[in-house]
Formats: sequence, C-alpha cells, structure tokens
Amino acid sequence: MKLSMWRYLILITLFAVPVQVVGAKNIFDDDWTPPKEKVAPQPAEKRSNPPVEPSPNPVTPAVDPKNHDVAPPAVIIAEMAPPPTPARLAVPAKPEQAASRKLLKDVFAAQLADRTPSGRRKLAVALQDQAEKSRAVPVDEFVLLAAAVDSALEGASLSMAFTAADRLDKEFVVDGLAMKAEAAMGLKAGVSPDTATENVRMILSLTDELAAANALPLAMRACSSAQTMAAPNPELRAQVQKRLKELSALKESAARLDKDNETLKTSPDDPGANLSVGRYNCFVKGKWDVGLPMLGKGSDAALKALAGQELAGATGAEALGKLADGWWEVSLKQTDPTARAAAAGRAAWHYQKVLEGTSGLRRVQIEKRISEGGKGAIAVNAKVEASPIKSGSRKPGAINLLTQFNIKAAEKGEWRFADGALISPERVPNARIMSKYRPPAEYDLIVEFTRTTPKADFVHLLSHGDTAFEWYIGGSQTRITDVDGHARNRTQKKLPEELNDTKRHRSIVQVRNDGVKLLIDDKLVSEFATDFVNLSRNSVWRCNDDHFLGLGVWEGPTVFHRVEVIEISK
Repeated sequence: MKLSMWRYLILITLFAVPVQVVGAKNIFDDDWTPPKEKVAPQPAEKRSNPPVEPSPNPVTPAVDPKNHDVAPPAVIIAEMAPPPTPARLAVPAKPEQAASRKLLKDVFAAQLADRTPSGRRKLAVALQDQAEKSRAVPVDEFVLLAAAVDSALEGASLSMAFTAADRLDKEFVVDGLAMKAEAAMGLKAGVSPDTATENVRMILSLTDELAAANALPLAMRACSSAQTMAAPNPELRAQVQKRLKELSALKESAARLDKDNETLKTSPDDPGANLSVGRYNCFVKGKWDVGLPMLGKGSDAALKALAGQELAGATGAEALGKLADGWWEVSLKQTDPTARAAAAGRAAWHYQKVLEGTSGLRRVQIEKRISEGGKGAIAVNAKVEASPIKSGSRKPGAINLLTQFNIKAAEKGEWRFADGALISPERVPNARIMSKYRPPAEYDLIVEFTRTTPKADFVHLLSHGDTAFEWYIGGSQTRITDVDGHARNRTQKKLPEELNDTKRHRSIVQVRNDGVKLLIDDKLVSEFATDFVNLSRNSVWRCNDDHFLGLGVWEGPTVFHRVEVIEISK
C-alpha cells in the first residue's frame, strides 16, 4: 500500500504536538520514507544485555500467624515500586536501514512473492517473530517491525498493524499512535464482513486513544474512515455514527472547557466557569477533590449546596444519608450518561457508609440504589483506600493475586480496592492492570466477577512460556482474542444466557501445554487445542511486561471479587 503525502500533511496539521507517521512509501519500495524521531533522539546503541526475565516464583504473600490469611493489599502495595520504564532507542540512520532492508528482502524473498492478503498477514507474523529474535540488532528490529506494519495493511489487518506499531513505539522514539491513525485512514474497504468488523472495532478503540491524547480532530477523521467499512452492517454503522457524535461533542466540550479555564485565570470566582470546570473534574475525570471547590463557587444551586456539605465534612448517619440522597437526585437529572453514572457513584459511596445502621424499607431503598446506581463499584467515582481482602473459600495451594496488583502502577486507568474487591475504571477503554506474578507452564486462573452491566467486557490477560494472549468475555460472546492474527476465530463461542446479568459469576481458565479451556460457573464453555505458537496478545491489551497475569476491561466497571491461581504440577 502506498500512502500519499497529503495524509502526512493532515497529521501534522491536526496534531497539537509533533507526530510521526508511516512513511509516504511502502517499506518494500526503494524510495521508502521511514518514521522519524518523535522527540530529541537517544543514542542508538546495541543492547549489551538482554532484559532480565522475572522470577517464575510468585511474590510470597504476607501471612497473619493468627488466621493464616493474606495481609491487606495496602501492605503488599506499599512494598511494590512501579516497574521502571525501559528507555527507547533512536531511529537508526537511513544508511543502516537501507542495508537492513536489503537483507530483509533477501531473507524473506519467498514470502514477499505472495501478494495475497493471507500471504501478507502470514508475512507480518513472520516479520514480528524475527523482530523479537533480532532485538540485539536494533536496526534490524526497527526495519522488521516497520515492514510488519506495511505487510499487515496489505493483508487488511489493522489488529496486526497496530500490534507492530505499538512495538515500534515501545522500542523506538517514534509516535506509534500517529502511525496507527495513518494506517486506519489509509486502509481500503472491500474485505470480508468479518475482517471489516474487526477493523472497525480496532478503529473505534483507536479513537479512544486519540481522544485521550487530545487529538480529537484526528480521532474524528479516523472514525469517519470506518464508515465505508461499516456500511454493510447496520449495527456496526450505528456504532460508528454514535462514536462520531460523541467525538464531536467532546470536541465542542473541550473548546468550551479551554475557554472556561482561561476565564478562571483572570476571574477565579466566575460562577459559570467554575460550574463547567467543576463538573468536568467531578463527572468526567473523577477528581472530586479538585472539582468540589469549583462546584461550591458554581452557578448551579443544587450542586453548590451538595459541594458545600461535602467540603464542610458531613458526618453522622442522617447528614450522610441526606448527602447521598442529594447526589442521587442530581444523577436522575443528568442527560449525559457519564455524568449520570458519576453522580450515582458518588451517591452509592455515601450510601455505603450508612447502610449497616439502617433497617426496614429505608435499607431496602439504599441497597437498591447502591446496586442500580453504583452497581457495586462504589470506588469508581470516589477515593477509597484499599481495604483488607475478606476470607473466602480458598482451595489449598491457591495463590491470591489480589495482593499482587499495584493499583498505583496500573497499565491504564485508575483502579480501586473497595470492600475486599478490585474495581475497574468506568468508561476507560482497554483499562488494564498486571500482577507481579509470572505463571508456570500449566495453571488455572480463577476469577470471581460481577459485570455491572450485561454488556461489560473484560479479558483475562494470560501467558504460556514466552507467549502472551488473552481470553475475552463480553456481551454475549467469548473467545481468545488473537489466533493466527485474527480476532474473529474458531475459539469464539456464545456465552450462557444466565451470564447476561449483573450477578456474581466465576470463570476458570485452564492453561495446559496442549491447549486452553474456559469454564464459567463450572461449566465448560470453550476449549482450544494449541501449542501456543499461533496465539498472540492483541495490540490494545499490550502491557509493560506481558509475561505476568492480569486483567483488562473494555469500558466496565467490573468488580473482581476473587483472583487466584492454582499451579499445576506433575
């Protein structure tokens, strides 16, 4: 695929900061223009030592000699420092790249001759595999990953292209996000319905990343590019149109927010500006400590009164109950789903404080509001300290992973502990958190969870040896996300009807040397025989170290009550 120069100019115009894009020519062309440095380059040098592999032995949990239970997460978390971020290398010089490209064309001559989409996808996989083996020679790794991006695009697989771009961004000082945006806008339609569906979903996920990077105009262009692919599928077309409207609204809100922030610089007590910025901090960012003082100066009488009660430090069951009722009434008046969920979550947080001292119909009402409004995720919209893990029915030899999740070093999103459970972020696409535990070759991962909406998606982030992959549960379906580079694959199965609710369930992923099985509520749902060579981690779920076990959510929130591992020994 040849990418035209006008797309390069669009990217430079639309991004607020300098970005790098896929070159104007395919890497297999002689006049290929490679990605350039995003920021000031670091010295490109060979890696003298390979990365140190983490110990296969898990961190030993602290044990209370009285009850032999695991210590609270806060104890473990306090002892765990965030993992260091590896330094990225500079883009190799063009002469070095030219020599490496020549070698690539010679080594992969047979695969390059197959120009079919399936042939190009196979080539992309082979190039990425070779790139991993060539990490000691950065120029080869760079060229191989760049070639994998172009091969994946010629194979019409955005998933594979995004994976290669993310790896480039992780290893070298390039802008992988901009590369993915360019790939999305340059991808042609005319593919199978399943491939088109997969590509559209990748673009929708990309728009979330672009929006988070304050690149809303580019996010809208990328989303617009998905309309042709989504056109034959009414449901998919509706999703794209909905996302375009959301992005447009975000763009308008961002412009208003910028204006209001400027107003506050010169008029810090301006009621309208305080209301706007306060709502944004509380209802969108979840920064209640920042937003409440602004709401207290704002022009909305109800919000001003509630903020005043919060800032005055309301205490006592009656005062806290009235405060919770106030936030609940506010939630009912919100037309925006994000604001409604945030206000309801604040109400649920306060309701939880008075629940134990309440009885009769009032208790039933409070329990119902916690369930319907907060959905059990009372920490999503309020700061809650980690609380002890409650004792449960634990199998002998089970390793409690909840003690090994460092919420301060989550890969994406603000995770919380509440009432002994791990709570995922709300409306944060691809939020993910990793434990500090690397599993043996064979193990069972046990997760007890509550999906706060029937459509909430989450993934088990898994590994087997050096292969990282994930098992997805979402909506009415489940599958291993990437098999042979395809998200839609033969592992996809329909979930049991009883899982389409907001009750507590249990999943068990059994990883063995000859395959993987998924059980839900002790019933076999799907199984897949594999030697793990054909499995891979989808780009949207990649983490700093994919060898560890972890969890991810699409937009949550999801409550994880229990996360344990049973090691299988022979």
